[in-house]
Amino acid sequence: MQGKRTNITIVTLSKFYQHGLSPLIIIGTFLIGLIIINYVVSVKTLSYDVTENKKNTLCDETRNMLEDINFDVNVKAFYPVEYQSTIKSLFDKYVRINNHLKIEYVDPIKNPVIAETYEVSRPRTIVFANAMSKSRLEPPPPGGEHKERDITIALYRLITQETKTVYFTTGHAELSISNTKPDGLFIANKRLTEQNYIVKEVNLLEEGKVPDDCSILIVAGPSVPFTDEEGIIMWDFLERGGNAFLMVDPGADSNLNKLLLQYGLIFGDNYIYETSRNMTTQMGGPIAPFCTAQDISEITEKLPNQNFLFRYVRSVDITARKGDIKVTKLLASSENSWAETDIESAKYANTNQKPSRDENEKKGPITMAVVTERDFMLPDSLIVDEKETYSTRSAFFGNASFISNIIVSPMPSNMNLFLNTVNWITKNEKIMEITPHLDIFTPIELRETQRRLLTWLTVFVFPFSIFLVGIIVVYRRR
Repeated sequence: MQGKRTNITIVTLSKFYQHGLSPLIIIGTFLIGLIIINYVVSVKTLSYDVTENKKNTLCDETRNMLEDINFDVNVKAFYPVEYQSTIKSLFDKYVRINNHLKIEYVDPIKNPVIAETYEVSRPRTIVFANAMSKSRLEPPPPGGEHKERDITIALYRLITQETKTVYFTTGHAELSISNTKPDGLFIANKRLTEQNYIVKEVNLLEEGKVPDDCSILIVAGPSVPFTDEEGIIMWDFLERGGNAFLMVDPGADSNLNKLLLQYGLIFGDNYIYETSRNMTTQMGGPIAPFCTAQDISEITEKLPNQNFLFRYVRSVDITARKGDIKVTKLLASSENSWAETDIESAKYANTNQKPSRDENEKKGPITMAVVTERDFMLPDSLIVDEKETYSTRSAFFGNASFISNIIVSPMPSNMNLFLNTVNWITKNEKIMEITPHLDIFTPIELRETQRRLLTWLTVFVFPFSIFLVGIIVVYRRR
């Protein structure tokens, strides 16, 4: 028997008529939603940083700088393929804010000709270029990665034409900026250069003056005294509005206390001995204290929650307050330390022959770093916008080896402190402001009863409950 023919179209329409148009509307709405979502995702990747300190988001200073870039910047990241994913995720954050950044990833091993063209000899070098200038970022240390601060400073160097000159004194057995050995300052020199400083050396006795282009004069750990003539040269430089950064280790006679007295300061004839194990490391024991911020300062405010390691450091004491000089105590040791005046006892600090505090020895916290600001009157011809004064800045630290190569590698906070101090003295606040979000470790401390309860729950209660539910399900099915 032949069946009755069915018109599919009529049946479908009749079904929609019987049940309403709601299925069609639901399907259509679903398809339109998918199209909109795919379009939005393809145009701009949406993301939301749920971390407490927004560590996956570029800091405000970086974002503000990117908004000022209205020209194309070509970036070539010479990274081997296996290392490209990490640096790409970092650059993607920059490109989302400013698409003027044109990023190209080049494997220098597979493309040696391109690497040679850009004078790249080591993998993980990054070259930044615009129509006017170039900037480059050298590879990070072994085991390290390029961070937001590195990228942002490299971009800042590219867009600014301002350069400042740093002079390190020589002739007094100071730490050398060209020395790559553990006690050298090669890394500090390199980091200053990366931040657009021109770094030079000067022998004041031979030169007869501080060079005219000197933005800051740095004295780093002299062990041979400066002559009185050199002291006069330095004071004349400061009197003419110069800036200085003096770092003198314990026991060293630098013959600079006369200069410090003009600021109401003096280098203590001592070294700081720390008794708290929490404030020392194996890198020096009790004579290598961790130091923390003391008075409020722009330098340390940009480095929150960071400790700084000073291996063998003396105090910097305030002898008198000078009316035209503002003194800020930058760093201090803990209250469990004291200023040990027996310098020779430092040789036995890590043995059983430990020194003891005498009644006349100052108890902690001990100040070992001070910064100063001094106002000068401007001549009438230089007054601008009714500003009649200008300020000079200086810093005085009781130790220089805190920025040596062997210290800054495991203690990057020391280098951040040094660079921030130099940038503050030279009024290079743009660099100081680049402070990316820090990783914050916030562990949960459990009491003993809470630990026992957690152990019982995870090892016994939860597994037994699951086992019991399984038995009940099997029994009911039977």
